[in-house]
Amino acid sequence: MKNRFITQCLVASAMLAGAQVAMAKPIIVTAPQQFTSTFVAAMNSGNLDGLLSLYANDALVVTDGIPLHGTEKIRENLVQFKSLGGVLESRDLYVLQHDDIALLRAHWRILDRKERQKVLAEGESNEVLKRQPDGRWVYLIDHPYGATANAEQAALKQ
Repeated sequence: MKNRFITQCLVASAMLAGAQVAMAKPIIVTAPQQFTSTFVAAMNSGNLDGLLSLYANDALVVTDGIPLHGTEKIRENLVQFKSLGGVLESRDLYVLQHDDIALLRAHWRILDRKERQKVLAEGESNEVLKRQPDGRWVYLIDHPYGATANAEQAALKQ
């Protein structure tokens, strides 16, 4: 009986934590030129819910050639990306904006936290952002290896 009560408390606690996460304040990016630095700050701080708020509800993420749709798949991808345990660095190579759409290309790398010279992952991304009715910019398409010279990493797997 005592174990059942503890289990019920843990389940209730997890449900409340989930409710708090669902109410987390989204990260607001008001210009596409600010997007990469905002994403990097959120990733390096471990703000997973903030990162998720940077994606449109119908966003597409392509990683390892596999298209991912939906918040849960994108969350899993971000957790895996974060599990490398490094520090993300990224700089925009260009940002092109036309009305409510922006195309970004960035060079990014994840460096080992202790040995900053050690690169854990690296690539050049293609990203499409869309301005939402509330004025914030979000990912419509995030392809971390989309502009990488290694075509195998960038290619869609059918």
